[in-house]
Amino acid sequence: MTRHYRTLQVASLLMIALATFACARFGDVAKGKVQNGTEVSLALKPAEPRMGGTDFKVSLQGPNGPIENAPVTVTYFMPAMGMMAEMKGSTPAKSSGGGEYVATLDLPMEGDWTVIVNASPANAQTITARFQIRTGSSTIRFLGQ
Repeated sequence: MTRHYRTLQVASLLMIALATFACARFGDVAKGKVQNGTEVSLALKPAEPRMGGTDFKVSLQGPNGPIENAPVTVTYFMPAMGMMAEMKGSTPAKSSGGGEYVATLDLPMEGDWTVIVNASPANAQTITARFQIRTGSSTIRFLGQ
């Protein structure tokens, strides 16, 4: 009976740990106004981006409310430095409703990255917003259009 009880304890702890990891929240939000008064926000999960998988949550709010069903692309960029070539990657974001979109990107190395969000709402001008992030830091800076 003791061995069975111990197994249940370990299984319960593992389930709690997995649930906690799966429900990790997005970190701080950076936002700014761009074309036509649209507000673009960016948050990251984990809050301190890292090499490998990082979730990028983009929120689009127009003058009349959330901008939904817009194709959204998230791009990371690091300029060439010395002998190192420019690094860039991009992926479409998936709508999660309410004007929010999520994309997962694998940052290839530690350092400072420019994140470019492009959205193409129906019957409207393309929206572009740029942000600055750094691996290992929860700070996100809105850079403008």
